Amino acid sequence: MKNKIQSFFWGILAAGAALFLELIVAFFLKIDHLDASITVFIIMIAFSVVIEEIIKYTVILKSIDILSFGKGAITNAWIAGIGFSLVEISFLYQKILTENLIFDKMDMFKASLLHILTFGVFGYQIAIKKDRKLDIVMITIVAIMHFTYNISTQYKDETAYSTGTLVLLILLLYNIFGVIVVNKKLAHE
Repeated sequence: MKNKIQSFFWGILAAGAALFLELIVAFFLKIDHLDASITVFIIMIAFSVVIEEIIKYTVILKSIDILSFGKGAITNAWIAGIGFSLVEISFLYQKILTENLIFDKMDMFKASLLHILTFGVFGYQIAIKKDRKLDIVMITIVAIMHFTYNISTQYKDETAYSTGTLVLLILLLYNIFGVIVVNKKLAHE
């Protein structure tokens, strides 16, 4: 139980660190999201996604993995994802209130699910790896999926909805695959 609580708080700390770094990048690039062009907006989303995914991977690699063994790495990663998503949803909710954005509860649930599942992908990757290096390829793949999801939320048409749902489905299936593989690996050890 102690490891799960620590994982939850590592997720909160990861979200805080990501937000801090995103604000620094926005400050140095002199980006004011209210006056931003679509190109600047897309660049800021890309920076934010890359920052978030690198921090998630690093937290799992340096902190969560130490607390976990086998399947626990994925479970603790999901719990860290819950902590991360709670912070992000809190800020998103404040933004919805102050800027009159149109988000419903399902949008907030899907955003939470995205973060939980991306943490799970990294938890699985780290649980099965022998070396303890930053996996740039996996971070890039997850960042592209996260970026695609974030862009899909900016539009309220059927294509955007389907794209966002497809990203979540791929991440969910990969997480299920990860749990099955780790369970089989543990059964053979």
